[in-house]
Amino acid sequence: MKLFNQITGLALAGLLTACGASNVEDSKIPQATASSSELVRITDDEAPEFSPKLSQEGQRLLYTTRDDSKSGSERWSIRLKSDVNKPGFSPITDAHCLNPSWHPESKKFLYSYFKGKEPILAISSTESLGITFVAQKGYGEYDNDASYSPDGSRILMSTSIQGKTAIGIVNANGQNFTLIGEGASPVWHPNGNMIAFVKNSGEFAQIYFYNLTNNQITQITSGEFHHLSPTFSPDGERFVFVSNRDSETFHIYTMRMDGTNLTQLTTGSTTETQPFWGTDGYIYFSSDAGTKKRKTNISGLAGSPLFEIVNFNQGWTYADIWRLKPLLIN
Repeated sequence: MKLFNQITGLALAGLLTACGASNVEDSKIPQATASSSELVRITDDEAPEFSPKLSQEGQRLLYTTRDDSKSGSERWSIRLKSDVNKPGFSPITDAHCLNPSWHPESKKFLYSYFKGKEPILAISSTESLGITFVAQKGYGEYDNDASYSPDGSRILMSTSIQGKTAIGIVNANGQNFTLIGEGASPVWHPNGNMIAFVKNSGEFAQIYFYNLTNNQITQITSGEFHHLSPTFSPDGERFVFVSNRDSETFHIYTMRMDGTNLTQLTTGSTTETQPFWGTDGYIYFSSDAGTKKRKTNISGLAGSPLFEIVNFNQGWTYADIWRLKPLLIN
């Protein structure tokens, strides 16, 4: 639990319809560049909300929320929006649960469960109560950021091995764990033969691709700034991520698989994190828009341990889920 305690997890205002942006000052909303449109806030709650994941059919949204009236891992739980285009949500888990990810069939979901001595991976259903554990104990000291492969046969995760953040793969039945190496924030490519992850290169975190067929690792991003939270587009031709390359805050960018056609989607004084490219064509993300108490110390992240960099949003007192639609040139 020691590692857990380090986490605490130019559109016009007229576009901010559907989900209630009225409580946020115009100057505090995420600003969309000319390469994106339809910027909308999806959640509006006093509790900070993170890790949005849209279901495969493009209608339901899972996300993590944190109740700061509680303490420790009891603060974390998972919510479900049955229709992402309508108000309202349902608590889908009890406390001690965070970072959900859908099964490809969208009837069950995977997440990290923190109630025991160390976090382990758990599975629940949107159609019934109960918890099933992937294994009876953790594969490392901090199993997190887990997701199913596109065919549902394997689980990709990050963990901590002897104090270092690492990534690994295990069969969906919990057997045959394989440690890939140092890294964090791993995600599957839609073809199931490649993953993206984040690893420090010098003082800055960069995005890498790992080909599971030939074991080749390729560094995709570079420079004296961080690139975090990669997620692939549904067609697998691009990926989305956040970076502080243009300012002292993190904004959303997309890039082609070969590292070309860098496109910035958000700008301004807000900070965005954890983008997810949904099958409906929208990119969902968490933003600190509206916060008055927190300012991310981006410059202080250079040279930090990978765990601290990928969890730079620690201490956020306010965060909502937003979405936008990228306008990309082929």
